[in-house]
Order: sequence, then C-alpha cells, then structure tokens
Amino acid sequence: MKALSDDQFAYLLILPLIIISLAMIVYPLAFSFWLTLNDVNFGRPSNVYIFTGFEQWVKVLYDPQFLSSFLITIRFAFIAVVVSLLLSLGIALLLNEPLKGRGLLRALVIVPWAIPEYAVGVLWKYLYDADIGLFNGILYVFHIIPGYTTLMLESNAVELVAIAYSWHMASLGVFFFLPGLSFISQEEYRAARIDGAGSFRRFWHITLPHLRYPLLVWLVFLTMESVRALDIILTMTGGGPNLATNTLSFIGYKQTFQLLNLSPGATLSYYLMFLTIALAMVYFYVLYRPKKKAD
Repeated sequence: MKALSDDQFAYLLILPLIIISLAMIVYPLAFSFWLTLNDVNFGRPSNVYIFTGFEQWVKVLYDPQFLSSFLITIRFAFIAVVVSLLLSLGIALLLNEPLKGRGLLRALVIVPWAIPEYAVGVLWKYLYDADIGLFNGILYVFHIIPGYTTLMLESNAVELVAIAYSWHMASLGVFFFLPGLSFISQEEYRAARIDGAGSFRRFWHITLPHLRYPLLVWLVFLTMESVRALDIILTMTGGGPNLATNTLSFIGYKQTFQLLNLSPGATLSYYLMFLTIALAMVYFYVLYRPKKKAD
C-alpha cells in the first residue's frame, strides 16, 4: 500500500474539522434560505409548510413595519458604533500612557464586555428607572429636572439603549487598539513636536494611520453586532415604548419565537446579513483602499 504524502496526511487530519464546519455553517444557511422560500408557520393547526417561492422576500420588503424597523436599526447601529468607537479609542489612548496601576486598569476595563448582554440590559434599565435610577438622582440633585421622571421616552429610547450597548461593547474595542498603539515609535511623536505639530495633528497623521487595520476590523465587528443586537432591547424596552426600539432583529425574534412564523424571521435575518455586508464594504473602501501613487 502506497504511503500518504505529507500534504495528503495533513488534509486527512483536517478533514473532520472541514466536515464539522460545513455542517455548522452550510446546513443552517441552506435551511434558513429554504425557510424564506416557504410560508412556515407552526401557529397554524394544519398545512404548516406552504411553498411560496420569493413571495416572502417581497412581502417583508413592502411591509410598512419593515421600513420603520430598518430606520430604527440604522439609527441604533450608527449611535452605538460612533459612541463605542469614541469610548474605546479614548480609553485605549489613556491606557497607553505610563500610568500607575496601568496593568490593573487594563484588566478591569474588560469587565463591561464580560458581563452578559442580558445583565447589561437589566443594569441600565435600573440606571434609567424613574423612581430609583442613578441618572434621575443626579439630574434632580443638580436641578436639571424638577423631580423624578421617566427618562425612557419614545423620542430618545433608541439613543438611551444605544448608549447602554456602547458601554458594553467599548471595553472590547480597547483591546483592538492597544496592540496597534504599542507599536508606534515615540520618535515619531518627538519629531512631530519639533516640527510644531499639535496634539490633533499628531493623532491624525501618526496615531490614526497606525490604527487603520485594527479600526477596520473593529468597525466591521461592531457594526455586525450592533445591527443584530437583541438581548439588550428585550430586557430594557421590549421593543417599546410604542415600538420606538422595534429593530429588525427584534421583529425577527418576535415573528420566529413568539408568533412561530419562521419564514418572515428567516427573511429578515437575510436582509440583516445584506445590510452588514454592505456596511462592511463601505468600511473596506474607505479604510483599506490603496493609496494613489504620486506622479
């Protein structure tokens, strides 16, 4: 019997991993796509599966609730991405300085992300509470509001939930930026100071270019997570008040797990995937496009 070559033996070793990966990725994708081509509703007493072709795609797209939830999703994701980015980058710049106890601070900064999203929602729901909320107390002490009042209104619910979500995600972003900051030579900063460059110019022309690739990875990951954020919305608002936080992921959850109407939920998941891919392509174009060579 002919002995296996090194390449053949290596492929043989990773074959089980390839099979498992295909089973965990390809099959769920194929099954979810099949759900979009059928009207699958376990709430019906009979005839659960009805083949409809691409009718679900059109039906979901032209549903008035879809456009409203799409805009809410974009609004939530935009605020969460911007606030998380500013927080994570600011904390990373601070922890890159030679502070006392910097090692301990770097270990503690990951705690908000380590807390489950469900627990984060419960925590911030109490912080926003009209009766015992910390923010209500602070605003009342400084005479900004006349008394304890409901902070979570229909007009600002998306922003308040997005801020809570940003607190949860920003600590993870710190560890995307810290390695890139550690590779920046201090000589570059000294030379820039000698040339008269201020803090902003040093950040824009030295720090930011070194963080371009970590920034790209972090933005793609953060956008993907923000677009499909669900647990924090479930615990803080339940889609309210008055459907103000009814994101695409929330109505997908409601259709699938509450109404047992699997097809709209699966179709919404694909629209979320397309949205994430489109935003990722924008990031790649802006941050990863090759620089034009000088003539």
